[in-house]
Amino acid sequence: MNPRSLGTLAMLVALVIPAAGFGQMIRGGGEGLVAGGFGFPPRPVKNIFAFTIEKDAKGNVTGNFECLALMPNVGTGAGSGVFTDNLMYVTGQITALHSVDDTKVSFSGKATVTGLGAGTDLVFDCDVSTGEVSAEDSGGSVGIVPGGPGAYMTLSVSGLDFKQILTSGQIVIEKEEKAPPRSIR
Repeated sequence: MNPRSLGTLAMLVALVIPAAGFGQMIRGGGEGLVAGGFGFPPRPVKNIFAFTIEKDAKGNVTGNFECLALMPNVGTGAGSGVFTDNLMYVTGQITALHSVDDTKVSFSGKATVTGLGAGTDLVFDCDVSTGEVSAEDSGGSVGIVPGGPGAYMTLSVSGLDFKQILTSGQIVIEKEEKAPPRSIR
């Protein structure tokens, strides 16, 4: 192959390969209470969660998800508001991003679960919504409206569904960017 052909081939390859760094990054975390509590009589359950999701220019999704559910060791009276017992811990890899908009994100993956619903390589689905967002909120960083209308996280894993009312947190959604057009000289 002559040098001129190699140069043409190199330009064609450069046009096909997307520039590194383009895609989308989503990260968030927060705290909440499981709606209705757990058990009978119901005990309050405090939930702490965090996640990062990256979608590259080719649409591949990777990320991490952590969720810890704590409850008091007594149901009523003194100590019923002290969250010390580990009810469930979910740690996993995010493998799919189902939807993203200005106030919510939906994703899934596989996780290891300890405590309630324990197991490995378990499929999980998660939806997180920040609740109502005011007109001033922009730039991709959205704070949770504490306990406000629509501020929730729903986690489904091990055949169990947990809907949590969020009391604090933040989701940062960096807008998806497309690679700029390349010129040929």
